[in-house]
Amino acid sequence: MSEDNYLGGPGGQLSIAEMQERPTLSEVAPRYEQLLADVRQAIQEVLPDAEMIQSREPMTIGCSSEVDSEEHVQAAKRQSYPGWVVSIRPTPEQWSQIRARLEPLLRDRGFEEVLMDTEIGDGGRRFVILDGLGAEFTIGYVKEMSMRILSGCHLDRT
Repeated sequence: MSEDNYLGGPGGQLSIAEMQERPTLSEVAPRYEQLLADVRQAIQEVLPDAEMIQSREPMTIGCSSEVDSEEHVQAAKRQSYPGWVVSIRPTPEQWSQIRARLEPLLRDRGFEEVLMDTEIGDGGRRFVILDGLGAEFTIGYVKEMSMRILSGCHLDRT
């Protein structure tokens, strides 16, 4: 995964037929919850003294710009999983170690399309990557490190 690239957003809209081929929102939940747990563990291995704080509660949101018609807006949802803040700013060497641990975790779970990998703020970094179902994993730091996962659009049926 390269450095300092911004490749733009996923674009395009989903039809109801495309969403019916995807797993439901409840079916993808364990996958992303486990990924967040694995990412937190990988960070703790590099930064054992860092405190991790849940920064926001999970929430379900709509997909109005991602679906092909107004009637599908009510059926399609995205899940924002708990956000996490790591209480310290990693050094460049620690960031490299974290990235080296995260890349195989992400790749093994289908996260392959890098949206952003760039410097931000005062020497910070931001890394955003998508999986094949439109989920977005974001991790970065300026003063502290933060991470989150936002699922792609899925039908909200069980």
